[in-house]
Amino acid sequence: MHTSTLRSTAHLRPTAAASMALVLGAALSGCGGGTGDNVTQTDTGFLVQSGVVQKGPLTMGSSISINELHPTTLVPLGTSYNFEIRDDFGTFQPASTVFKQRLLETTATGYYLDELTGQVSEDTVTLRGLSDLSVDRTINVNLLTDLSNARIRTLTTQASGPLLFSVARAQAQREVLAAFSIYNSAELLAGGAQPANFSELDLSKSRTADQMLTALSAVVTQIGITGGGITRFINQFEKDLADDGQINNSPKFATALAPQLSAAGKAVDFDRLALNLNSFYNTTLYTAAALSRWVDTTGGVDQVIDRFKSETAGVAANAENKSPAYVAGSDDHGQCLSASAGSKLYQNGKLATTATVKALKGETYTIGLTGSATQAEVVGHLQRSAPVAGACPATLPATGLIRLTRHAISIAGVTSAKTILDVYENYLPEDRNNSSVYALRGDGSIWYWNTSTRGVPTFLFKDATVTKFIPNSDGEVRVLLKSGVTGTLKLQYIARSGKWTASVVKDTSTQVCNTAAPESSAVSLKKDGKIWVKGVNTHGQLGDGTIFPVTVEKTIGANYASIVCTGRYASATTAPGILALKKDGTLVAWGGNPTGVLGDGTTANVLAPKTIGTGFASVQSNGTSAIALKLDGSLWSWGSNATGILGNGTSTAALAPQKIGSEFRAFSIVGGNRVIATKTSGDLWAWGHDAAALIGSSGHLYSPMPLDPGFTSVQSDEVTASGASNIAFGFKKDGSAWSWSATASTSSVEGSVIPGTAAPQLIGSGYQKLLGQGDHVFGIKTDGTLWAWGSNAWGQFGDGTTSDSLTPRQIVLP
Repeated sequence: MHTSTLRSTAHLRPTAAASMALVLGAALSGCGGGTGDNVTQTDTGFLVQSGVVQKGPLTMGSSISINELHPTTLVPLGTSYNFEIRDDFGTFQPASTVFKQRLLETTATGYYLDELTGQVSEDTVTLRGLSDLSVDRTINVNLLTDLSNARIRTLTTQASGPLLFSVARAQAQREVLAAFSIYNSAELLAGGAQPANFSELDLSKSRTADQMLTALSAVVTQIGITGGGITRFINQFEKDLADDGQINNSPKFATALAPQLSAAGKAVDFDRLALNLNSFYNTTLYTAAALSRWVDTTGGVDQVIDRFKSETAGVAANAENKSPAYVAGSDDHGQCLSASAGSKLYQNGKLATTATVKALKGETYTIGLTGSATQAEVVGHLQRSAPVAGACPATLPATGLIRLTRHAISIAGVTSAKTILDVYENYLPEDRNNSSVYALRGDGSIWYWNTSTRGVPTFLFKDATVTKFIPNSDGEVRVLLKSGVTGTLKLQYIARSGKWTASVVKDTSTQVCNTAAPESSAVSLKKDGKIWVKGVNTHGQLGDGTIFPVTVEKTIGANYASIVCTGRYASATTAPGILALKKDGTLVAWGGNPTGVLGDGTTANVLAPKTIGTGFASVQSNGTSAIALKLDGSLWSWGSNATGILGNGTSTAALAPQKIGSEFRAFSIVGGNRVIATKTSGDLWAWGHDAAALIGSSGHLYSPMPLDPGFTSVQSDEVTASGASNIAFGFKKDGSAWSWSATASTSSVEGSVIPGTAAPQLIGSGYQKLLGQGDHVFGIKTDGTLWAWGSNAWGQFGDGTTSDSLTPRQIVLP
């Protein structure tokens, strides 16, 4: 590890006073935690040899504050102690301090090792942990002690049946891990040679539970890279968990947590993570395989972490294949276990005679799968549910199921397309008929088809680090990599073979706003949060306080989280401009402003970043109007408003942000001038251009109107809505996909033409993604197959034909 801040120095030796505090001469192992006791009780109180703070490890100079707490109310008693981290491994030594109370709260603030980059973090983090010195062997503080902090306080101080600290901590730990789909914490935190609770975890040990902490810490770090920051996520997690022990999108905040965790688990580069940690701790104990098993690297689709996934290839048709055995743990004891529909359940090697069986700790369970000669893959799950009146039901429950394992088999000799992860159609707005379709398969290969391939899918290149395509309007194909870095496909024609190939050019910026000629300019948000600018500056779009060109790229500010381009072309109704969200939630704007899209109360150009407001979570723009969501769930709008996109009850424009509603969780601008949004309750709302079609009427909606409350996203409990030319898609809780359109189109719903006044229409079930392109639709099903319907004028269906279809046709790659 070689940076200007982190130094790979030897760990500090314990002082003589600290050594005297050891019980039976047990030595400290590693960086502060360990299997040896470093807490001991004396006649006057408690002595602690050392501790460690890790999100990765906090660096030298980070501050530590320890407060003594009342044994039942957990209120600080007024006695506090301050320490400082002594090295870059996060260790601190309160060895000469005698703590009078057994319950302590430790708070640490500082910079930390970003385990994903191997560098020191750019922002500080604050971590807390609660300790009971009468039983704890250390006072380590880490991500998991922090996430459980508020929940422990709720359980120990609740008016109805307050719990003892030890009981409350054990329950909170189970609930935190359950939020990450990790169960049976009693076996994971077993004590003895293993950690007994979150406060005994230590990244330098790389024991089983330490590996878990490392993986989860990396996931949260990834959220900090792609989301609104680590501190914001941690605070929201604590608040959401505190009330009922579940991450269920409580209305205390606007940004849902589950989709953030799912996306981050898929994006973490575990190979790089292991390399960085092994280098820092001078070990070889960390491996990508050992770390990734603690998360769902499929992006939350399976709801099962990788360590409980299995698959068998080449299984003969009509032959049963059994999953590896699952051993029931403490969380499973007394609960009802079952196999998903189409699977068989085996208990201790014997076929279960009922759909559900009551589990006993230590018993083994497997599921059996059988496929036919027409099935490419069969998937089954071992599931858990609560008993009813103390008994397990005779039939498979329809709700309340927790997936414990996933087993998949592929059938030998069955020809089928390999799993499709994503699809993207790339076209220029001025030439929609000259487009190409790109498909990403599970093996990392990317395929394309267009008029030059006569609509036949053709292999382009393979890169196993690509996870999905990123939509954009610049005529380039952009992708997201597992590391969280974005990139652009660089296409190259091979004259000898007459074929194309490609490679990924990694972005140095997380977002870029480019403007078209003759006003060619670029505003780039870099990974460090700084904004750099270069090019033509006629409307002040570069934000440097002038209208003069910038020939050498320069920075105009730092601490930004995201940017939104408000115009690509200069015209009477739009001009290049920027809406930028800072990491602290401050919204600023600059550039062209003919419609008031910048929200500063005028229509004059803004030459330098100008604060529009604070407390914002996200912002979107169609070029002439803007919609923004605040952290408190309130929704705001400003700009042009001819079709009611501002949702203010009129068609009157607004030059400054105006509040249009409360308790919103997410929103999307669809088709350029319609908004679809979800409330924290899950209800779906809409307004704007021809939005009345969504409620079975006609015309524009000038105020938000509620739609069917069943519309929520399958994975994230948010509306999934996308589309072009007035087509939108939604997913319900039952897994069904729906579509609606303000214009008659064969692409709106499979097998029918939708009138302009139609409300949402059922597409079908089994879809995990739908991509609308005006007159045709691509759909990816949960089994990884790709389908298309609607117009096929230039062969976009990828089947070598140009015939349209009202029903889905499968696109089969070679």
